[in-house]
Parts: sequence; structure tokens; C-alpha cells
Amino acid sequence: MSLYGTYINGLEEGGIAPPTAKNANQELPANQSTQKEAGIKAEPLKGMLIQTAYFDIKRPSSFLNSTGYYVQDGIANYRGYEFSVTGEITDRLSIFANALSLRAKQANGSSAAVTGKNIENTAHLTWSTYLQYKVPYIEGLSINGGVYFVGARAVNATNTATVPGYTLVNLGGSYTTAVFGHEATFRLTGENIAGVKYWAATGSSLLAQGLPSTIKFTVSSHF
Repeated sequence: MSLYGTYINGLEEGGIAPPTAKNANQELPANQSTQKEAGIKAEPLKGMLIQTAYFDIKRPSSFLNSTGYYVQDGIANYRGYEFSVTGEITDRLSIFANALSLRAKQANGSSAAVTGKNIENTAHLTWSTYLQYKVPYIEGLSINGGVYFVGARAVNATNTATVPGYTLVNLGGSYTTAVFGHEATFRLTGENIAGVKYWAATGSSLLAQGLPSTIKFTVSSHF
């Protein structure tokens, strides 16, 4: 088990005004941000790592203001907890799970309409769980599945509307073998197998539609 703490103070790039802003495509200047984090890492079983952490981030806030301009105004404060479990439950079953509890607020600024509001496109809760199982008696064959959840999010800085949360389910498999003397892995993945309709991203009153049910096939090799 180990304990850690970090403090980071530095510059980060400014945002780019969206197409709906009067100053569309303008790149805002870099500004200062600070990040504090403290956490615990533990390995209760060989090959399995559990991590939990608390973080507090303050960074310049950029949003579309009431006059239609995309501006830097005040400070956005991101505070929350992270939790993750990664590694092998058994010789054949592996897990990759994480959760994030986030409170992202407009801490201050010149506009009373946005102060204290949720930062657009940030969910209070997100989590995912992914399992992979190595099939016995068939060397190189694995099957996997994952569940991914994203909570409701505000579509603009004044929080006049929100998009609902969504849950996606992915299933897949992979097979690793030798092809002409080289290791090759064949992967087949079904994403959003339930055909959930959802908004993948939002901000500045814009919406990005999520992908429908999708099947992907890939081949990778080492030469």
C-alpha cells in the first residue's frame, strides 16, 4: 500500500470559440491552473491494483456569455473522487473498473447568471466496468464485455437545459495466433449493442449525437 499527494501549478491552453459564437474560431489565451490530489494505492492480491483519490482543480472558465461571445471569465472548480480496480481476479478473468464522482462548478466571475452553476458537459457521476475472460482449452481466445455509464450534463453555462444520462453495453472477443510466423490478433467488437440513442457531448448549446450500434473488426500483428 502507498499514499501519495501532488500539487501542480502551470499554464494550460485556452479554448477555441465554437461556430455559434460571435467570435467563432477565436483561440483564447493560455492561463494558469492549479491541481491538488491525494490518494491511496493498494495491491491486495498479486496482479490486482486498487486506487482511490481526491482531487481539487481550479482552472480558467470559458463559456458562451449572454452577449454571444465565447470568453474566459472567472474560475471553474472541479472537485471529486476517483476509484479504480484493475488486474486479474483469477488466472483467466481480468477486471478494469473505475468510477468518478465530480462536482464541477463555476466558482466566480463577472456574470451572476453562471456563478455557482454546473460546468457544461460535466456529469456528477460516471463509471465503467470491463471484464475479459480467457477461454480454457482454446489458447489465445478471449471474450470481453463492458458497461459504461455517464450521468446527466448541462448544455450551457447557465444550465437552462440538460441532456439525460446514458448507459452503453459493449461485447467482443479476440483471438491471438501465429500467421506466417508472426503473432497476430483478430478482434471483433460490438459497441452500443442495445442501440441506445444518446448525446455523446454537449456545450455552448451544441449537441453531438452518439454512435448507433456499431461492429468493428481489427487485425494487428508484430513483425
